[in-house]
Amino acid sequence: MLAWHPGRLTRRYIEGERATFVSPLALFLFSVFLMFAIVNAMGGPFHVGSGSHSSPAEDRAKAEREYREDMANAQEELRTLDAELQGARAAGEPTTGVEQEIAGVRLEMKLAREAFDMQTRLANEEEARERSPSASRTAAKDSEAADANEIVSVDFTNAPRPIAWFEEGYKKAKENPKLLIYKLQSNAYKFSWALIPISLPFVWVLFLHRRRYRREYKAYDHVVFITYSIAFMSLGFVALTLLRPLPGSQAIAGFAILLGPPIHIYRQLRGAYALSRFSAAWRTMTLLFFSCITSMIFMTLLLALGLLG
Repeated sequence: MLAWHPGRLTRRYIEGERATFVSPLALFLFSVFLMFAIVNAMGGPFHVGSGSHSSPAEDRAKAEREYREDMANAQEELRTLDAELQGARAAGEPTTGVEQEIAGVRLEMKLAREAFDMQTRLANEEEARERSPSASRTAAKDSEAADANEIVSVDFTNAPRPIAWFEEGYKKAKENPKLLIYKLQSNAYKFSWALIPISLPFVWVLFLHRRRYRREYKAYDHVVFITYSIAFMSLGFVALTLLRPLPGSQAIAGFAILLGPPIHIYRQLRGAYALSRFSAAWRTMTLLFFSCITSMIFMTLLLALGLLG
């Protein structure tokens, strides 16, 4: 129902049928958790690389190297948080926030271990397929496949230093850019919920120009709409990532990412807000533009948190 009748699902949940359907917040949290776990393991729905095919042995070595780097960064963060925890206890201050952060880092370490195990298993399966005669022809077609989880080198050479906290964060990022990338990935999972309040004003403004809409649709309606929409996009991304090993998956993923979001948003708007075709169409186009803005705001937030951390 979330995939083909999202508007009906949204409206029925808002109108009180909460026992019948999964809570939008629970579905959102599950979908985001699943998406980050799958993407960490497989790298997303697209093969990206320089055009040369890496061998399964190279994939295993690369996965192990990145896993060790992630563990080292996580251990460093744990040591910092443990020192904060001990200081808070000595000063008699509340420790709930620090304890939650420690639990979050440990969960990330567990996910990283599971992702490493999955990458190793996939590399072993690919190696077994390449040893068979039929798989060698398939491997020749997909020679551009590479690991999308390759750690990116960030160049901060010409970055400005307007204020003290940014300058300090810039220096740390320059010394250890891989730690910054790790923090960005970690914060993207931790603060994914921030997409909901960031998106809320943009959806709300679509219904300001008529009194009927302002009277009928409140903030709660918009929050349910946003939460279900993001959950669907996350689950769709997971599905496309799982299809990645199949022939033709690149074309399928391209068409799905191009056409899936506008069609889903259009159908959800029509059903959830009882809009005409024209009203739903122009709001869909506007909402797609607004989604680019919210993505930029979210990425800016992640970068600021990465520099401050």
